Amino acid sequence: MHDAVRDLRDRLRAAARRNLPAGLEDVPEPVARHFANLSGYEIAVFLRRLVPRATRILVVGVGTGRDWWYLGLENDAVALDVAPQSTVPDVVLADFSQEIPFPDGHFGAVVISDVLEHVFDDLAALRNCRRVLADDGVLILNVPYGDDIGDHHVRVYTRATARRLLEAAGFYVVQEVERGPLAHLDRYGAWRATFHGYHLLRLLFTGDAGYDRTLRRLSAIDWFFGTRRAAPTRLSKRHGAYLKAVKGPERDFVHLNRRLYTEQASR
Repeated sequence: MHDAVRDLRDRLRAAARRNLPAGLEDVPEPVARHFANLSGYEIAVFLRRLVPRATRILVVGVGTGRDWWYLGLENDAVALDVAPQSTVPDVVLADFSQEIPFPDGHFGAVVISDVLEHVFDDLAALRNCRRVLADDGVLILNVPYGDDIGDHHVRVYTRATARRLLEAAGFYVVQEVERGPLAHLDRYGAWRATFHGYHLLRLLFTGDAGYDRTLRRLSAIDWFFGTRRAAPTRLSKRHGAYLKAVKGPERDFVHLNRRLYTEQASR
């Protein structure tokens, strides 16, 4: 019985690998698994839609390397993390809230996906990103709103505070895409069992698991809701957004508060 289950699982994984986006056929297995679930697939696809093509990209907090591998299909992608990653070659080791070991204006885009909420000095981290970003470059930030579920989250953002933080660091937002209502379902065992069970049945009856078609359709639904900022998950801790920002003047919130409280004291 166990051998039969293991055989089905291995066949499904092999089929999922055959359904990978073009150019990713030889990625390590931990990376390939990201592209067989909606959450991982969708993050990579949304980031790719927001990042300019044919530019040098810094992927901050690269983790297992899903975004580095995918964005690297059309760009010169550089990986940065606080620890080595076996699935990503040549990771630059640095804490980006302390330093980013590249010259000013070196990158056409900086991608920070599900990372900033783990960083204590988020303002310094964004200012460091601004320094290495070209004047006409873009910052792509994927961040949760109101999510304090994980013990490893040290910061909780809202839409307003995320934008104010970017303004304080010298950015202004030019596009916002909310996280759609479907991607967060990967957190639930019942969804995963249904999702992979459906593709297993497709594999057994047709010889093709069909992950690529399903993921394209589901992520298109989430993009529809996300670009219209109409995602039902905004009422939950599963809410969040992709923010595309460009360089602008820093907003001095210390001066703003000083002025407001001085005016208040003089009334």
